[in-house]
Amino acid sequence: MDIDGKANEMYKSGERLTYPTSAAIDANGVVYVAMRFFVLRLVPQEASRYNAEWLMPEQCRVFKPEQYICGCEGK
Repeated sequence: MDIDGKANEMYKSGERLTYPTSAAIDANGVVYVAMRFFVLRLVPQEASRYNAEWLMPEQCRVFKPEQYICGCEGK
């Protein structure tokens, strides 16, 4: 939110089933968004843009939503 309390979109996710639950920002301006199954790290770039990085266990680099629940496909 800005100083006037207006929310500004920082990142538009094309993914489904992400369900953001909380967020934190570190001293460098990196934003961490906790989600149902993953953490999204938004790293500041030039011109108020962010580079999105998905943090997840190595064995879950490939996942498949099944009946609204994500499961790992890889090991």
